[in-house]
Amino acid sequence: MARANMRDLSFATINLFNLQVPGGITYSNRPHIEDDAEGRAYYQRKIKWTAARLKEVDAEVVAFQELWSVLALRECFAEAGLTNDYDLVVRDAPGRGRPQVALAVRKGRDAVLSWSMGAGTRISRCSSALTRCARPPVPRKR
Repeated sequence: MARANMRDLSFATINLFNLQVPGGITYSNRPHIEDDAEGRAYYQRKIKWTAARLKEVDAEVVAFQELWSVLALRECFAEAGLTNDYDLVVRDAPGRGRPQVALAVRKGRDAVLSWSMGAGTRISRCSSALTRCARPPVPRKR
């Protein structure tokens, strides 16, 4: 839920575990997820799992690691019903072995992108709704 006060910001970070579309490369010349029925089914489970995490963290600013495909991240936001709620700062990986990071900022929080803490600024309190580490739903078959 969006915070009304610009001073109240929530941050989250999500490791996307090499989020790539079926048939796309990651660290090798072989696709991380095959573009076949089994690979597409695995991909859909991964999109649904990631979408559930997006809804769970409900943060103003979300940072992502291990992203390979803009399309895949956009599908996560669509699945979560959050497409119109966030602006994404994202790009496709430029090639094999070069995963990207991305940023999502809740719309109406544009000041976050240009905000920086001054010297001596302290964070007085921090809270997290998550109390456990969440992992992808199913192991990939090799």
